[in-house]
Amino acid sequence: MITQKYRSLVPIVPAHDVQQTRQDVERLRWLAAESFYQTIWSDARMVTSYQEREVDADYVRDAIRSEGRQPTEVESALGHKIDECVWWEFSAVGKVDSNLMNYLTAEGEWRNQETLRWLAAEREWNALYG
Repeated sequence: MITQKYRSLVPIVPAHDVQQTRQDVERLRWLAAESFYQTIWSDARMVTSYQEREVDADYVRDAIRSEGRQPTEVESALGHKIDECVWWEFSAVGKVDSNLMNYLTAEGEWRNQETLRWLAAEREWNALYG
């Protein structure tokens, strides 16, 4: 697979203080971006696009249903109604870094050739002196 899509819907339960809610959103955005980039890089891919957006409760309900779940299940797990939360959707596309793959392939081939040369030299030595 050359490209892979990554997506996450994340709720924030609003704080009583508007400033605290803003700080929570900013922290969430930073953590989500960091998480997506680290995950994609650990999959030996490079990030080709990254998006984040606030989504409404109807969008969240539709997304939950599209995954074969019921919104009430999510509400029960959250301990809050979907409407009570601020929802953010994070998505990214990761593409295989072809330069890295070419390098790793060449490195593996070189190591295999070196191993074969070493084994041949060891066999020759064993035949002469073994």
